[in-house]
Amino acid sequence: MIDLKPYGAFIEYTVRPLVEESKSLLKECERLGVPLTETHINQLGKYLAKLYLISVISETIKVVITTGVVCLIAYALLV
Repeated sequence: MIDLKPYGAFIEYTVRPLVEESKSLLKECERLGVPLTETHINQLGKYLAKLYLISVISETIKVVITTGVVCLIAYALLV
């Protein structure tokens, strides 16, 4: 027999909070007068994706530079 408790727990603790947060977000957008058309949502999604990509690239550059400096210092100390 299939145990349905894990599915119920997933819905209760994951899906339901997401739906409630989405509803409150939509209500807040309507209250503030933010347009919720498909084109606006697509534009916002592209903008957020671009910002995320920029942040990932800058974080990667920072890590590479920091690692390089640490390696150069270790190399200078060992030579």
